[in-house]
Amino acid sequence: MTYGVSSGFVVLCVKIVHVTCTVVSVFGELLARPAEEGI
Repeated sequence: MTYGVSSGFVVLCVKIVHVTCTVVSVFGELLARPAEEGI
């Protein structure tokens, strides 16, 4: 039971880190461009 909980926690952490990195890279790309070429 403990193993299942800890492995689920690790998967959750990995997903959170992945989403955070994706969001940061997307925002970085948007900020790196000139405002005129943005959204």
